[in-house]
Amino acid sequence: MRVAFGVTEDGRFFVKAELDSQKPSHKEPLALIRTYEDEEAFLLRLISANVGVEDTTRLFSAILETVRNPASSPDWLDVNFSSDQLALLGLRERRSMSRRENDEVLPPPPTSVFDPFQVSGLYELMIQAPMPLLMLAGPQHHCIFINQPFVALIRRDASDILGKPIREALSDLKGQPFYKLLDSVYASGRPYVGKEVPTTLFKGNAAREESLYFDLIYHPIRSVASKVTGIMVLAAEVTDHVLGRQTSEKREAQLYDQWAELDAVYRNVPIGLALLDAKDFRFLRLNDRHAEILGLPAEELLGKKALNLAFNTTPSTELRALLTRVAAGETIEKHVVEGRLIATPHTPRRWLVNYAPARSANGTVYGITVASLEVLFTETPAPPKKRAARQKPSPLAK
Repeated sequence: MRVAFGVTEDGRFFVKAELDSQKPSHKEPLALIRTYEDEEAFLLRLISANVGVEDTTRLFSAILETVRNPASSPDWLDVNFSSDQLALLGLRERRSMSRRENDEVLPPPPTSVFDPFQVSGLYELMIQAPMPLLMLAGPQHHCIFINQPFVALIRRDASDILGKPIREALSDLKGQPFYKLLDSVYASGRPYVGKEVPTTLFKGNAAREESLYFDLIYHPIRSVASKVTGIMVLAAEVTDHVLGRQTSEKREAQLYDQWAELDAVYRNVPIGLALLDAKDFRFLRLNDRHAEILGLPAEELLGKKALNLAFNTTPSTELRALLTRVAAGETIEKHVVEGRLIATPHTPRRWLVNYAPARSANGTVYGITVASLEVLFTETPAPPKKRAARQKPSPLAK
């Protein structure tokens, strides 16, 4: 059979199972859903069922991952359970497999105790668990078990942790919320799940503190009488993930600020700026000043060919040749453009224009940037005619 785990909207733990029927009349696997008060109720049943260490490790890891991230899509696990194990787990096949009949809440078995040191084989299971695991006992949270992944996580020897209360074993957590969270879980019996919790910790014998981030689960351990006797701590360091996301978010914010700054300059600079498509010289973008130069609103100019807007209604052969050169990669500066626009056909105009290719990341020219400064147009006056010099009268003429 195969099973998957999940959490309902009201916080209850459920197991979805698909059972392969041996009856030829059933063409598809029979499915059922069992709902438990919480994941601990199912863990108690799992321990009582005496499932093999390998299967228990996989189920244990999947259950804890579900509790840590209940919004994630559940993964199916293939497991071979005996008939007795199915009965202990509450997953025994019935004649009717309808959801209404099988969706009742199952309480934990009264004789099971979730204690890693009293259940045969579970100590080895927890030692081999791939996730960092720490077991605390009593109201002072004495460290009674730590596996190698947790030792590696905090960069300390197990002998520095075991047998000590948590406030002594990890004294550098003083002033952070972890001691109070453990006290709260122990007193209330309610698990704590923390995502990307910031932590300051001395890792190993380092002389300086490190700022780290952890995903955490503090889960209460109960006795037969349902009294909280300890806490199981699961932790996963997610520092690289958090810092990577923060760096990405910071870069996005910086890029946005830079874009906003450039956009403000683009819109308010006292010269005309435009971006033309490199293929047919259509306006991709332009500022209001460039639109004023052309005598039309900017929204009417977008998408139109620049060649059709100058020199009355006749495209400029000279301008086309110039833009073609820029589209090929050439930069042209201080080019003088003269003509009459459609909007003002009786007024001669003159501009100083810089043209430059706009390139994509691979170096391909995709556009042409245009910076236009209109200059005063004055007709060159004709040179004055030279006047003939007046001759003085000769004295002999008298």
